[in-house]
Amino acid sequence: MLIIALTFCCFVMGQGLNSGTSVFLAGQGYGASLAGVLVLVFSIAAALARLFVGPVIDNGKCSLVIIAGIAILIAGTALSAVVQGIPLFTISRLLQGVGFGAATQQPRPPQQASYRKNGSAKALDTTASDRLSP
Repeated sequence: MLIIALTFCCFVMGQGLNSGTSVFLAGQGYGASLAGVLVLVFSIAAALARLFVGPVIDNGKCSLVIIAGIAILIAGTALSAVVQGIPLFTISRLLQGVGFGAATQQPRPPQQASYRKNGSAKALDTTASDRLSP
């Protein structure tokens, strides 16, 4: 239950970071276009992180990955509060995205894992595609 609560908090934090980036950067004297680029950096980093942490989570390391993701997300957020300059803001958003991607990645459903082990999913896919194809 704690992992679910932490994951939800990270999701909310990530959404707050994305929506608050433009306000933060405007206060620092930067424009909205930079905020848009940094939101893109965040999103790409999160998507790429999920490609790597998904298999690790599926191998039973869910808690470890989520806790590491939370730590990276917090580190990226703390970095953005103390740095100045576009390159360092970009690095902080990259860290935030990687942390967000790791902390909010969910494991594969148990049913899917069991289907893959015994080949049932392949049989179901073949049967369904045969019936649906013209």
